[in-house]
Amino acid sequence: MGKNLLGISPEYAYIHREGAVLLEEIHSPHFLAFCPSDKDVNLEREKLMERWKKGEGLLKHITEIGKVEKFKSFWDFEKEIDAFRVYVKRSFLVPEVSDYLFFNMDLYTAEHDIPYHQRVLIDMASQDRMWVLDTEGREERLKVLVYDIETTEFEEEKADLPIDILGYTSFEVRIKSKKDLDNEDFYFDMEKPSVSWKESEVVQLVSRNRDEEIENLVNFCKILREHDIVSGHNIVGFDNRQ
Repeated sequence: MGKNLLGISPEYAYIHREGAVLLEEIHSPHFLAFCPSDKDVNLEREKLMERWKKGEGLLKHITEIGKVEKFKSFWDFEKEIDAFRVYVKRSFLVPEVSDYLFFNMDLYTAEHDIPYHQRVLIDMASQDRMWVLDTEGREERLKVLVYDIETTEFEEEKADLPIDILGYTSFEVRIKSKKDLDNEDFYFDMEKPSVSWKESEVVQLVSRNRDEEIENLVNFCKILREHDIVSGHNIVGFDNRQ
């Protein structure tokens, strides 16, 4: 595919040189539907199609109903099940529409409870479309930023804490990686950076009042957009939330 996936969240894929892309722009949220063994899956699919076209209830959130395919059983790999994919508008609608089919149409459903970002990674990998940090054998240069904030007025459960100091450092790393899924062969190498991260300058933005704090945060947001990877100590649990 030629694209290097740097990371993924429940809503976005972070692609090198492209930035954040909505997952639903590169992947269609869906789940599987099938019927009890005493029913014909093709007939049940047709019934669903008719009710979907009428815009019944939560079925209005469906965008497409796939053809019947054969899937291996989740618990008995020797057994195959006839099922079809049900595509919906947004990822968070998957559980609701799945429940609607189960309780109102006597259809069984599967793969409706997988966290969406994991669903995307699985599908992208199985289709060989995208793999995290796969450069396909090319050397890629990544700009890394590590930051930390200090709040002298910190109190438990207190919101809107002023950020007194924001410190960060920036450096570059070079990676080269490739995969061979057929042979389960994976290669990843990180080249030694020309300048050690320990030698990188630490820039400190100090805020003495609200105006300086706003100015520092605006400038820092611009700096963030120039980097491929952002890291730090407990930034997910604390710093990013401030």
